[in-house]
Amino acid sequence: MLQDREGYLWFGTQDGLNRYDGHSFAVYRHDPEDPQSLRDDYISAIYEDRSGVLWIGTYGGGLDRLDENAPGEATFTHYRNDPEDPASLSNNLVVAIH
Repeated sequence: MLQDREGYLWFGTQDGLNRYDGHSFAVYRHDPEDPQSLRDDYISAIYEDRSGVLWIGTYGGGLDRLDENAPGEATFTHYRNDPEDPASLSNNLVVAIH
């Protein structure tokens, strides 16, 4: 769980990412038809960086950066392990973000 600088509450679950604005929930899930959706529904870590960007660690889908286009409308940029690229993530299981 995380409260961001805007006051939204973010909950990582085994069934997606949920944002609560004090009145209702927006739920983000993986959609196999949408390559810009959340990469994996099992959320294991949430982090907000100094710039206010949210980073989502998943339990097997790597690391996602939330690109919020408008409240409730978002795309995700994915960072995954690539065995051919030593600069990529070491593992697609992300349990902590620092």
